[in-house]
Amino acid sequence: SSGINAEWPLRPGGGSKYDPTSPTQQFNIGLSGDWTIESSKLEQLLAERKNLVTFTDDSKAAVKRFRWNARQIINNIGHPFTPDMVQSKADFKFEDNENAMRPRNCGISKLIPMGWEDHLAMENNEIVMSSNVDRSWTFEYGDL
Repeated sequence: SSGINAEWPLRPGGGSKYDPTSPTQQFNIGLSGDWTIESSKLEQLLAERKNLVTFTDDSKAAVKRFRWNARQIINNIGHPFTPDMVQSKADFKFEDNENAMRPRNCGISKLIPMGWEDHLAMENNEIVMSSNVDRSWTFEYGDL
C-alpha cells in the first residue's frame, strides 16, 4: 500500500478538500510512462518515508512514481486517483472516465528543448513559440 489517502499532503493541514485552483495544491506531472509528482509551490517531489507520503526533499525518502493513462493518474500498482486526489483501491479500467483529470495551468514545451522559443505561448492574442513558459493552458477533452 502506498499510504496515500484522503489526507495526503495536497491538502495543507491534512483536512481541506482538494482544490485544483489553490496554488498550494497544484502539482506538475509529465506524460511519459514513469513520472513523479512535484509541488509547484514547494518545488519538492511526492515521496514516502516511514509510511508517510508527503512532498519532501529528504534524501532518505523514496520518490513515488506514477503513470498517466486514459486521462487518469495511476500509481505503480494500477490504482487510479479520483478527481479529489484520493487514491482508489479499485483497479484501473480504461473505459472508466469518472477518474479523468483535467490538466490546468499547463505549460506546453518542445520534447527536446533547443534553448530558445521552446514553449507555446499567447502574445498579443496570437499563439507563438516563445522563450517564456506560459502556464495558462487548460486541456479540454473531446469525445473518446
